[in-house]
Amino acid sequence: NKCHVKGSIALGGLIAKFATENERKTFKACSNSGNVFSGAKCNNACRLGGLVGYQSNGTIMISEGFVNSGNITHSGSTDGADAIYVAGVAGYISDAAAITYEASGVTNTWTGDIVNKGTIAMSGSSIGGKCYLGGIIGWLTKNLSPNARFVNTGSIVFTGDPGIKNGTAGISYLGGIAALPVNASVENAEVYFYMDALKANNAGFIFGAPRSATIVATNCKIGGTIKTMVTGENSAGEITTEARDLTITEENFQDYIYAGTTQWEDTNYDGCQFLSVAPTI
Repeated sequence: NKCHVKGSIALGGLIAKFATENERKTFKACSNSGNVFSGAKCNNACRLGGLVGYQSNGTIMISEGFVNSGNITHSGSTDGADAIYVAGVAGYISDAAAITYEASGVTNTWTGDIVNKGTIAMSGSSIGGKCYLGGIIGWLTKNLSPNARFVNTGSIVFTGDPGIKNGTAGISYLGGIAALPVNASVENAEVYFYMDALKANNAGFIFGAPRSATIVATNCKIGGTIKTMVTGENSAGEITTEARDLTITEENFQDYIYAGTTQWEDTNYDGCQFLSVAPTI
């Protein structure tokens, strides 16, 4: 797809919403270079993705890779929206949906390089809701295929405000692979990108935040730059906190694999490495 897509509730470069039970669709060596944009108000949720905005059922298979180079953007106020999902491949994959298909003892699944090069961005307010920005997937409830290589080099930029509704403050998740994985894991991911997380609650270069101790990032490579609040000592010996771009290094990369609490430290990553240059795609 090379065409730009504009709307509000469910938007995708190839599919807006996939919801048919027991239906299976295969995308072979596909790509999206069209920008996907929503600036309208929406009720309940807005879901945007380079391939599919919202997969609520059925099976989507990717054969021989997928590349998104379009910018996926939600902008402006979203009065009444409970959640906003913006991602390079799939905005939201529900519990009932599947990203693998098993037949005759053979598992067919996502294969090849699954790549996002486009900017994933949100500005405006979700009025007390939740914002999920992912390089590959916004909301993830499935293990990503070990047969694929997941790559994100597109910037993730959150300049919005989840806002306050009925006294409840909103929350945001930014992840280079998935904004929020639920009982899911990833292998063979490579990320090297710029993240503006200055206003975000949770930001990680692989996952925005884990939701259980079963979340694992295996053999992943991490590099890039993050805009965040940094505490340090100035020339006068005073402790200061300021907003600035922080480079991911071999010494600090493990601190930015995910955002979460210390209870996940022993289970969140295995064999992950620092990445000094952008991966070859």
